[in-house]
Amino acid sequence: MSEIDLKLIKRQVEYYFNDANYSKDKFMNEIAMRYNGYIPLETLLTFKKLRSLKATPELVKEAVKESKIVKVDEDKIMKIITEEYLYYKSNGEAFIRTLLIKGFPINYTLDEISNVLTDPIPQRVSMLRDHDKQFSGSCYVEYGSLEEAESVLNKEITIEVIKESIETEEENTKKSKSTELIKLDISKKPKKDKVMNFKQKKQELAVKRIKKDFEGKIYKIENLGEKSILEVKKLVDGVAFVDLENKVLRMKYINDFDEKEFSDIKLIKLSPDECKEYFDKLDIKPKVRKGKKSFK
Repeated sequence: MSEIDLKLIKRQVEYYFNDANYSKDKFMNEIAMRYNGYIPLETLLTFKKLRSLKATPELVKEAVKESKIVKVDEDKIMKIITEEYLYYKSNGEAFIRTLLIKGFPINYTLDEISNVLTDPIPQRVSMLRDHDKQFSGSCYVEYGSLEEAESVLNKEITIEVIKESIETEEENTKKSKSTELIKLDISKKPKKDKVMNFKQKKQELAVKRIKKDFEGKIYKIENLGEKSILEVKKLVDGVAFVDLENKVLRMKYINDFDEKEFSDIKLIKLSPDECKEYFDKLDIKPKVRKGKKSFK
């Protein structure tokens, strides 16, 4: 493989492990937790971009042997944890290095966007999507420093877009193509407190809906003993969740009984006040609908 190809592999691997991407990549962090901070090379090589580069474990090892971002140990790879990375994670100021860039054609791919944003190369590109999960034409783009972000903010970036048009003359229909330069709209990312305030309100409403849905489905378990979750579910049909610590379960649907015995355990429906007291103990987190796609 050529030196150019090795540089592309190195660039892609270091992108996965850079501070911005790695700190936010839930999948990579979950894998690293299983393997004492390492990620198996065979897992890394399943990522789309590395597959397209036809990377192998040997090529990855060769490409990153002098990297200051990652280190390889036999068949696994690890991010080198630096003081800068720890500061990055704890400081929470990535948003000041992040720009909102609008105006990309909605059929653009992440590769096409990355080919436009090359000077300087961003640390992370997140494509924003609408409710139908279609690309909206806007991206959050995080740079390695405030200076880099400001340099892009002061630039004029244009992209060349091919447009097709149909011309009809009498019985003849002709298709023609033309190019058009489109100027991208570049601005600072909305302040974090405004974004978080909106997200917090949205999450609070979602939690209220969840609690409302749970009403009438929560039962206290008497005579639980040492039974496991599986044993409880075998005794009682229609159980959605069992909280062994608090001796409580939630049914999938509202049932018409307030008290009922199932073999040697007894279920007693919680009153609205008891439900509220129980809910206040819980850390309910609604499922987040993903609306972004990041480089993989």
